[in-house]
Amino acid sequence: MNKVKIISFSLFFCLMLFDSGTSYAMKPYGVMINKVNSYWAKHNYKKAFSILKVFALKGNPAAQRKLGFMYYMGYGVPLNYRKANYWFKLAAKKGDAVSQMDLGNDYFYGLGMPKNYKKALYWWKLSANQKYVSGEYNLGFIYYYGYGIKKNYKKAARWYKQVANHSNIYGKYAEYTLGYMYYNGKLISEKWIKTHYWYRYAINQGHKVIRSEINAAYHNNYMHGAYKKAVYWYNLAAIQNDACAQNNLGLCFFLGHGIKKNYRIAFFWFNLAAHQGNFTAEYNVGKSYYYGTGVKKNYKSAVYWFRFSANQGDSSAQAFLGYAYYKGNGIAKNYIKALKWFIIAPSYGFVFNKKYCLFRRALNNLVKCRLNAIQIKIAVKEAQEYRKKQAIMNP
Repeated sequence: MNKVKIISFSLFFCLMLFDSGTSYAMKPYGVMINKVNSYWAKHNYKKAFSILKVFALKGNPAAQRKLGFMYYMGYGVPLNYRKANYWFKLAAKKGDAVSQMDLGNDYFYGLGMPKNYKKALYWWKLSANQKYVSGEYNLGFIYYYGYGIKKNYKKAARWYKQVANHSNIYGKYAEYTLGYMYYNGKLISEKWIKTHYWYRYAINQGHKVIRSEINAAYHNNYMHGAYKKAVYWYNLAAIQNDACAQNNLGLCFFLGHGIKKNYRIAFFWFNLAAHQGNFTAEYNVGKSYYYGTGVKKNYKSAVYWFRFSANQGDSSAQAFLGYAYYKGNGIAKNYIKALKWFIIAPSYGFVFNKKYCLFRRALNNLVKCRLNAIQIKIAVKEAQEYRKKQAIMNP
């Protein structure tokens, strides 16, 4: 009798489950997704999962993608990249652009499967061809850096330009990258490459006069046009508050690259980027204050910004901070601290070359005349302690 009760209860429970599933399945996905979203908003992921699974098993690509996402994030189920990829792949094969992008991501990073850049490219390309912005951006990214394929800046630029049409975070990153590519000569035409090759061949044969001709032609003709395009793309990203683009746009105004030189406007863009924590911009603001370019000379403000930049690892800011301590510009003169920063700067990449001959003279003067052996040891110790502290804070 007990056995009969147990069997009857089990049968009743199974029928209830079947009835629940079939009731979901009988209703259209468009209706049930509202219920899923309601459960999702309440963080009731298990109920959302049970509904989605019914439709995913019926072959609905949107449900399959969402189910994959739940496995990917561990919402309502244990995190499982393999199961996530299983559902992403089912949806991707049905043409779901988001799943194609997600599957490409997992191949790229090796999540739940071995890394495979070519397969990542394959799925990103399918997603991008459906004008899905993340797929387009990732395709530009893989062509730009050349993961698993040969770098191709033209193809990267093509996809980044597609992304730039979207006014979102991907759009401003794409605009910045396009500006960077034009500014740094990544998009040189084949005509210029051939011309450059034959001029170089002539130079190697001893035609020294041609060296200056090719350099002048390259910068005056090609680079002028490239800088103009760089300014265009930097500007689009800068007005969307991208700090790197703001700093680089400021640099274009500062140097007169692709636009008329204007120190005030340069400072304006440097300042915006600096207030977002861009350490290169912080250095540029400090330098502007130090020399009075685009803004009234103010050593105290210069030191203020040099210190921010120096503590983020900018070697030029570190050297300028050392020189400020040496001269007593904007801060109390302190030869030990000056030497400390002069010691720190080279470890972050600073070179005391001809451009910074004043710094080199100051360093020599500190070591040979201004400081004794004990003071030099103190400066060396402070520099070592600073580097250790920075290594812990920024591993």
